[in-house]
Amino acid sequence: MKFFAVDARNVEAIFTTGAVEVGTVIYLGKAFGKSYLVLEYLEFSSENTQAELGRQLALMHRHTSVEFGWASNNFMGTTAQVNSPYKCWSEFWQKCRLASQLELAYKNGYEDSLKKEDSELLEKVPAYYSPPPALLHGDLWSGNIASVNGAQVIFAAACYYRDREVDVAMTELFDGFSEKFYRAI
Repeated sequence: MKFFAVDARNVEAIFTTGAVEVGTVIYLGKAFGKSYLVLEYLEFSSENTQAELGRQLALMHRHTSVEFGWASNNFMGTTAQVNSPYKCWSEFWQKCRLASQLELAYKNGYEDSLKKEDSELLEKVPAYYSPPPALLHGDLWSGNIASVNGAQVIFAAACYYRDREVDVAMTELFDGFSEKFYRAI
């Protein structure tokens, strides 16, 4: 239930910005020992309006917070994502992203392949860079967008407040975003 409850909160957070289409949460429940989340049915089409998506995300990124993080932890795919609130971007990055990824790597047997310098990264995160904490999709790649009636829709979010450039960087992971998108964002 926790996974779907977190997903429902993410959808609702993006929906309330009015900036980008996400569909709506219909129902969150549990039956026969299984949890489920019912979202609005959206029929995908092959239209590509990425310039509009870029503009919409830029509007969503204008929704800011006084802290980096999120009200609760969530998931990047099925990997738990720590979102403890921090006033300072570098502390958030150190403790909630870099440290948790190193810990996950150690837990999964990669400790020997990680160099001592890798863990020293925690101490080297620059404290001077402090962008405004913007609302992020958090897992923005081409597999989490679709066209519906000429509009771009985003889904499978892992929301939190952080540098908006993180969403932009995620779009580079698996390609699928056009030059029009990058010019618009």
